[in-house]
Amino acid sequence: MKGILRELHLEVIRRITKHRLSYMLLDGEHDIHFEFDTLPNFPTYLEIESPVEDKLWKWVRNLGFEREQAKPWSTKDVIEWYEKQQKKRKK
Repeated sequence: MKGILRELHLEVIRRITKHRLSYMLLDGEHDIHFEFDTLPNFPTYLEIESPVEDKLWKWVRNLGFEREQAKPWSTKDVIEWYEKQQKKRKK
């Protein structure tokens, strides 16, 4: 794979190590995925994935979160947000 990427003249811009703990629950006909991700220097966060949006919001509520607390963020978004928070604290 690295050879293919080099041939395409792509270069590594960031390398991260992520620890992931995965759970799956069958809710009716749909698999709901719960992923606990831990990145170095950041708190562990939860991803909930569902093919049905109503099921996703059901599990957000079941776990005690409000809809406003759920974010449609990628790992990149999480890193950028926490890096900004860390910079604010240093000021």
